Amino acid sequence: MEVIDLFLLIGQSNARGVGNSNESVVPNDNCFEYLNCNDVINMRCVLESSEGDGTIAPSFANNWNRLTGNKVCFVHEAKDGSRIKNWNHDANWFLNHAIDKFNKAVLKVSEEYIIGNKYVIWIQGESDAKYAGDVLYYKESLKHIANRLKEECNIDKMFVSLTGYWLGHEDYLVRTRRIAAAQEIACSESDVLCIGSKRAMTFHEENLTIDDVHYSQEGLNILGKDLSNNIYKYHTTKNDIELEDTIDLENSRNYIYELEKLNKQFA
Repeated sequence: MEVIDLFLLIGQSNARGVGNSNESVVPNDNCFEYLNCNDVINMRCVLESSEGDGTIAPSFANNWNRLTGNKVCFVHEAKDGSRIKNWNHDANWFLNHAIDKFNKAVLKVSEEYIIGNKYVIWIQGESDAKYAGDVLYYKESLKHIANRLKEECNIDKMFVSLTGYWLGHEDYLVRTRRIAAAQEIACSESDVLCIGSKRAMTFHEENLTIDDVHYSQEGLNILGKDLSNNIYKYHTTKNDIELEDTIDLENSRNYIYELEKLNKQFA
């Protein structure tokens, strides 16, 4: 049997994808998607949960197939506007649905292929930054999500695309930097997590957005290829990826470290 790699794509609207599918990379014949009806189909320029919009998946999958020679199957379970608490804390428990869908995909795909790798891509954070989510809660929640996926899906690694940001109040960018730093520190503290890309943090400056927060299809194509290139580096070496900052996060990292010190003092 041929080898196929499975990718679970989760997060908020930029993981769901709101691009123009007519401008999407066209997936080749080695790219597939698992559907909720327990079927595997050739990947299209839209995914099941993208409601007709374009995503990162075709760009990612084509490049991954080119780099590895493996077939690719995406499992898509992203939720518009979701904050991290919606995934593993409050009544929504979106992570439960993602885990269930991914495990069903593993069983179905295993009927015809040898699964080589099981990876997760997380694209989220803008909502937590806009609505002033607690950065320490975010960091620990992200690690908890990764641990559950490891324990319940036996994933090989979860890759985080550092958050973009919401235009508007100047505080949004400050809070975005802190959420991005929380994502980065979570990756450094977890054996399951790894930074996958920092590319989206400059999309507004590069005119790669369509509104205050959403990535254009050109941006999604770029992000998909960047993620696949970086994940391939991990795939070949099994060493965590080191990426240079696209915006300065040093003050935000220090803010989190100082906050943790204060928490320990008053614990």
